[in-house]
Amino acid sequence: MGEEEKKEVIDKQKEETILRTTKVLKVLFVVLAISVVIMLIYRLSAEKKKISDTTLYIMENSEKHVESLGKYKELTYVRQDTLVTDAQIDEKIQSYITQGIRYEKLDDRMGSLLEPGDIVNCTYVAVKDGNEIEKNTGLFEIGSGKFAEFEKALVGHVVGDTVEFNATVPADYATADDKTALEGEKLSFSVTLNYVCIRHVPELNDSFAAEISDGECMKVEELHDYFYEKMRKRKETEAMAAIKSELLAKVIAGTSFKKLDGMLDLDFDKMKEYYETLAKTRGKSLEDYLKDEVGVEPDKWKNDCRELLLESIKERLVLQRVADKEKLKVKKNSKEYKEMIGEYMAKDGYSDEDKYLSDIGEDIVLCNMTYELAIKFIMSTAVPES
Repeated sequence: MGEEEKKEVIDKQKEETILRTTKVLKVLFVVLAISVVIMLIYRLSAEKKKISDTTLYIMENSEKHVESLGKYKELTYVRQDTLVTDAQIDEKIQSYITQGIRYEKLDDRMGSLLEPGDIVNCTYVAVKDGNEIEKNTGLFEIGSGKFAEFEKALVGHVVGDTVEFNATVPADYATADDKTALEGEKLSFSVTLNYVCIRHVPELNDSFAAEISDGECMKVEELHDYFYEKMRKRKETEAMAAIKSELLAKVIAGTSFKKLDGMLDLDFDKMKEYYETLAKTRGKSLEDYLKDEVGVEPDKWKNDCRELLLESIKERLVLQRVADKEKLKVKKNSKEYKEMIGEYMAKDGYSDEDKYLSDIGEDIVLCNMTYELAIKFIMSTAVPES
């Protein structure tokens, strides 16, 4: 069913962002993602040194929990697409134009007849077999063809009136609530014609270019290169994360672990303690907080957390074993350390190294650096599949 174009594009972009973010989170559970889990656990209590027990323990005792380390040299990985096309750049710019579209209510059209080309704000109720399946308010462009029978039924009716009619649902229609496809179904509609409006589309000019680039582009002609660089870097980051994830997953799959329950219980207890603190700030029990604020059932949350933490423990163990075998270690104040600490501080918004090390924990920072060296070593010997 036709909807306001701006809303459609924004919703589509949100959905794409969620899917992309979910994908990145899955593939980014290497190095940076491990550090996020470590730092989250690290913040679960005021006594930080006690919180990092699992990570510090792994640094010294990984060999006790890895029976046999999987192959980590000369692995293969799937090539990732990092190509950015002109069409993708044009689509990106067009999405900003669409997001900037606004609609102005035309008060002088109240009481007038609807005509092809009008954009009308409607409140509609859709009924199937006597049951209401959808009630919503949106913009419909008469003659757009998105829901031809629906649009045609509105022509010639007075703005402000309520119209009732039957219409057969087109192929791309879905209810707002359960997204159940109703292609070919004949529904009864009751539609209140609220008002007619006019669409204002942003002009793609120098001013608009500066706005959507946060001032980095003063000319429209500069937008192509601007978005090319941004999109290329994002694709390369996602590709690198995917490769890291694939390679580490292969090492883990070939690794035999033992006696992980103790570390898992410790990390989960700290994670639970953290969420209990959050719940208390809302005046709720953990169960109610998870249901109301997080939107998940307590049992599912527990299982998901333990699965996430177990994966983190396995990854830390594997990377530590690789680092040990290859004698990879970052020494404080070395050239390598200075380069990496600068990157870490910039990412986390710090300018004072002492403050950063105090907040995060020097041992944790050095541990993350070791993991980074390990995954870089694994990647250095890996080759793309032919």
